[in-house]
Amino acid sequence: MQEKEEIEILNGIIAKLNVSENRIIEINRILCQWRETMKTSDFFNRVSMLYKLLMEKSDMERLADYIRIKYGSGLGKKYFETQPQNIGNDKSDGNDNVKDLEIARLKAEIERLNKELKKKTMDKEEKLKIWAELAKAKGNLTVILEQNNEHNIENVEAGGIGIQINNGVQTVNNDKKKPAGNKDARKKKQSGPMLVKDTFTYRFLNDEDGTARLTRLTRLYQALLPAGWIPEETKPEDFTAIFEGKPTDVKVKWTGKQSDLYALINRLESRGLISCPKGVTKWVITGSHFLDCNSKQFSDWNSQKTPKKSAATIEAFADLLDPTKDDDKKRLSSWD
Repeated sequence: MQEKEEIEILNGIIAKLNVSENRIIEINRILCQWRETMKTSDFFNRVSMLYKLLMEKSDMERLADYIRIKYGSGLGKKYFETQPQNIGNDKSDGNDNVKDLEIARLKAEIERLNKELKKKTMDKEEKLKIWAELAKAKGNLTVILEQNNEHNIENVEAGGIGIQINNGVQTVNNDKKKPAGNKDARKKKQSGPMLVKDTFTYRFLNDEDGTARLTRLTRLYQALLPAGWIPEETKPEDFTAIFEGKPTDVKVKWTGKQSDLYALINRLESRGLISCPKGVTKWVITGSHFLDCNSKQFSDWNSQKTPKKSAATIEAFADLLDPTKDDDKKRLSSWD
């Protein structure tokens, strides 16, 4: 297929997305269809071209970011770094094909389980079983997508210097003892943002038990997914752990804007829905457990402002944790 014809197809898809009620759901449907019917190289070529076209439209930038975050790493990284000129000429090796098939299978399994969870006829035991299967599938998918991106530093041939990862700390071993008391090294050491294990405590009404609290936190988690503010591979138990008031090392990627996260945490606190442990600020907790789309810590919280465009959405998300905003108490029954 010629590049001109490919661009015409993609522009037609963008036109459909422009009038879609939920762009995230629609783009995921389209991309899943491509993934199942196209070769690996053709698929990533087309996705990267779609990303480039979306970036040219100001009202599609968030959707473009969503595509880049989801497909611009791992197998698709090289396609997003440099746009190929000839479509379909690139060949992937056998390992890539095996991974692609497993990724496609896991995504189909996750989609099936999500549909099962929406059924209102299931009892609590069935729903908990599906949650466990869903968490396992998402965990396996995350491992495949990230296994070649994190802690994959082995040996550097030049100079025979070996690099190793030990408990998150990079060390160098060149068969020589490092001199003790290196003053220059101490001077160059930089301290990053403060990290804590403390979490927020979600303050729910006294007449609600722990199950109702977890239900409401899960509803917030499920609302953030289609909004594109957290990635699909986020485990529900990781997200809810940040609001359970217990120490944890859990990290969750925030793929929305930092200002949206800033506004959401601010609103939850101002409405009395979450609180912080004594002596720990909300931004230290937020920065300890939420990472940006590149898995790096956020900074400059004091320079953030509440965005006008998403103010109503943030208010609606806060309502999900507020029992006083329920139109009908029975609405929770389908989640219990």
